[in-house]
Amino acid sequence: MRLLTSQTVLARVLHDWPDYEAFKILRRARESIREYGRLYVVEMVLDETSGAGGLLDLNMLVMTQGAERTEN
Repeated sequence: MRLLTSQTVLARVLHDWPDYEAFKILRRARESIREYGRLYVVEMVLDETSGAGGLLDLNMLVMTQGAERTEN
């Protein structure tokens, strides 16, 4: 029996994974949501102009091969 939800929250999950793995996680989350359900993603988005969060991004790259992401 497959459990379907009306809402799913991914909070501070995707930054731990490289893009191809993050896409897999998003795809699986989408499969678990009922039609017209909602997927909420809570992540930090880096500001490309200020460099704020750059050390966190470097740490994520070294420790997990993940990365904080920019809007692009």
